[in-house]
Amino acid sequence: MAVIPLTTAQQRAVDALMAARRLERVPIDEQRCASFLHQAVTALSDLPNGA
Repeated sequence: MAVIPLTTAQQRAVDALMAARRLERVPIDEQRCASFLHQAVTALSDLPNGA
């Protein structure tokens, strides 16, 4: 899966949430990230393809 950059509007929304302390930066956890992406791929593969 490729990382897609946020649009300008999305980045502004994230910045606003961080300024309001609704979101905060957390340390990177490579293992947790890999697990999440694996589960996402599995869940997507279970969906019908619409064909």
